[in-house]
Amino acid sequence: MHKYVSLVLGFCFSFQNYAITLAKQLGKKSAYATLGVPLKDNQLELMSDEQISQLFDLFQEIQGPTVPKTDSIDINIKADEGIPKS
Repeated sequence: MHKYVSLVLGFCFSFQNYAITLAKQLGKKSAYATLGVPLKDNQLELMSDEQISQLFDLFQEIQGPTVPKTDSIDINIKADEGIPKS
């Protein structure tokens, strides 16, 4: 039970920081104001595949029609290009 409470409190603390940061950024009257903060590498490493997929879906939704929606990332390598050897 204690572990569950710690997770909930951690989420609430992170969400509170997010809300404060967003409120400050929305208070700026610039068309070029940046919203949010970049994710740190260790935050991505802690995410599940499903969370990363949801984050990518959100990215596509924010970008609008300029980024085609896909169910997966398609990586095509031509046979004659090969894979660089180390």
